[in-house]
Amino acid sequence: MANINRVTSPMNLYEEDLLKTREELDLIKSDLLRKQNESPAFLIGSIDRVNEKIAHLDQQLQSYTELVIESRASNFDDDYGTAMDVQPPYREKGYQKEKEIRELNQFAGLYSIKATLLPQVNTKVKQLTKIPLPASRKTQQSKEMSAIKPKLVELYQYPGFEPTDLTPLPDVDALTILKKIASAKKDLDRKPFYKAEFKRLFYSRMSEAILVDTYWWIFLQHYHPSKKSQSKLFNRIAHNYVKLLLYAKEPQYRDVFFKNYPDLLSQAIYSSFCEAFPTSWRQFDDNFRSDICTVTSQWIDGTNPVPRSWMAWNYKAIEPQGMRKAEVITNKSKKVKDADEMTTGAAQAVENALMEQD
Repeated sequence: MANINRVTSPMNLYEEDLLKTREELDLIKSDLLRKQNESPAFLIGSIDRVNEKIAHLDQQLQSYTELVIESRASNFDDDYGTAMDVQPPYREKGYQKEKEIRELNQFAGLYSIKATLLPQVNTKVKQLTKIPLPASRKTQQSKEMSAIKPKLVELYQYPGFEPTDLTPLPDVDALTILKKIASAKKDLDRKPFYKAEFKRLFYSRMSEAILVDTYWWIFLQHYHPSKKSQSKLFNRIAHNYVKLLLYAKEPQYRDVFFKNYPDLLSQAIYSSFCEAFPTSWRQFDDNFRSDICTVTSQWIDGTNPVPRSWMAWNYKAIEPQGMRKAEVITNKSKKVKDADEMTTGAAQAVENALMEQD
């Protein structure tokens, strides 16, 4: 406590007056040191003494527990002034004492705990109980809310990099995406031996990790750039890619797989964006797909991809169903409009020709 009092004591300014003698200056200095060593008024005792007071207060509050429970479980209202116009003297005195005890226990935290353990519940609380909805209605409301839930990629935030765990893809599973890309590759059915090795490599944990980390790298690059997080993601992508290379033990299939792997990875990343953010599908345009292909090809092959290689993708298989519904409706209406204009023009030409003959 002496050290605490010394450190927390108020500061006193000591100034040397050149006109005073050395004895007078020493006397002023000693007086200031005496004031500094005095205990400040706002510090009382030690931590042990404070704990003793708290323990003694808790023992005092325990003796009032029964009174609090009895008053809380009674049938009278909390505000006795509204229950009766006239209060007998003994009742008013008892109420005042109960009020003081209740406030004291509420301050110590015991009042709220005891109230939750009472067997009886106030009728006012019962009236506030929410009436449950039927199960069918709940299901319908949840479906409606999920259907209208906005999924905009620019509003999504990167959850952060975890050194030991992968950051999951938003609202989509990585293995499901890989299986969708593999099902869109029709030439695998003509290569049964290569198909087994392809699935072993493409569905491996290393391939999943590469997809997830590359997805988040592309996400940060386009929407929320973060050099620190992107550097960590790139290092883990490189590590898993080396493990995937060592995992491919069949030389005759290894070269074929890694030759097509950049394009397959690009399709998986594009499909993941479309599945997670179908409302923002217009942002995943030609430039977006070209950027994905460039990144994956430069990282894996070390070269730029074939220009517009994404035009050969099977979009019907890798995109979510109904994602381009608005575009299809617009195209159909445009075709109908063009057909009507052509029909109107042909009818007008026939009419003009008939008039010229007359």
